Amino acid sequence: MQRVPVPSSVPSGSNIMIGTGSLAAGVSRALKSAGLAAMMGLLLPMPGMASAEKSGMGEISIGGCPSSPNCVSSRSTDDAHYIRPLAFDTSPERAWEKLRAALTEEPRTLIVDEKPAERYLRAESTSFLFRFVDDLEFLMIPDEKVIQVRAASRVGHWDLGVNRRRVERLRQRFSGLLEMP
Repeated sequence: MQRVPVPSSVPSGSNIMIGTGSLAAGVSRALKSAGLAAMMGLLLPMPGMASAEKSGMGEISIGGCPSSPNCVSSRSTDDAHYIRPLAFDTSPERAWEKLRAALTEEPRTLIVDEKPAERYLRAESTSFLFRFVDDLEFLMIPDEKVIQVRAASRVGHWDLGVNRRRVERLRQRFSGLLEMP
């Protein structure tokens, strides 16, 4: 390591340590010391994860997904991120009730925002081991008898298919509850 003078904007008497190895060697050491989590990108926040937006006319809509494979959305236009919306053939009120019931049965999942007048609901699911939080969003379109859905990891690059499996579990639970009296 070598000591070098610091620019005048840094308090006097400070020095910076500079390594003499190559940049590639330094990056390699950093990745090795950070472990598997850093290599998988699990600790890096992903930009653009917020998705509920108000249109110019004040209506809420949910968005698609970023390019990372840790998100699914019924509003996505590409096959890798697309997932079918939840369909219902009952009253919108009953479908909303059953959606809430299906979510409360999902482990480590809490409803954190609900706007019944706008038919929007947001929930958070926390992973068992690392306690990562994933966002789930639902927007009912009563005229189409569907509930648009988006599930996305807040951090990392890849979720190992967790969000897709979670939505499919919710779909099965939701459909089963709709069939109950």
